[in-house]
Amino acid sequence: MKIAINNAVRIQKLSLEESISFDFECVAIHTPIEDYQLAYLINKNLNLRLKRTKEDLDIQNGNFKFPLFEWEDLQHQNKWYLIANVIYQEVKEKTSQQQLFEEDMIQIEKQFLIPELKQVDYFFQINQLISNCDLSSIIKTLNKIPQIVTSYELDPKKIKHIEHLTLE
Repeated sequence: MKIAINNAVRIQKLSLEESISFDFECVAIHTPIEDYQLAYLINKNLNLRLKRTKEDLDIQNGNFKFPLFEWEDLQHQNKWYLIANVIYQEVKEKTSQQQLFEEDMIQIEKQFLIPELKQVDYFFQINQLISNCDLSSIIKTLNKIPQIVTSYELDPKKIKHIEHLTLE
């Protein structure tokens, strides 16, 4: 009597995906005003205390530094951030023509924190340990500020470069 043993090999494929925890709310803000003016208006209308950080948000090892305002509300266990999506950076280029004096040409380049959302001027982010903020009322208050063209909620899961907004 012969017993045939079939040694079937089962290969199981595992994939590792980097997952980022989205424990924050994010609001897109469209406005032509400067960052410090927007921080002032948000503080005034939402009763916050946003302040400019000593260090800007550093992307690509110091090549791009985006203005960052923050406030930690210890009473409600929230951290609030205002982050510029657009910066203008000077880039020097040497002239290729041979001239008596060497001359640098300076160009201003526009850089984006989140390139797929070029129309957004600022991101207003709320990191909550306890869910105690009514985001819809915050957006309504922001939209009542005359200098703000519009503001609306963003889904962090749909942002390609979300790692630029993970500040914790």
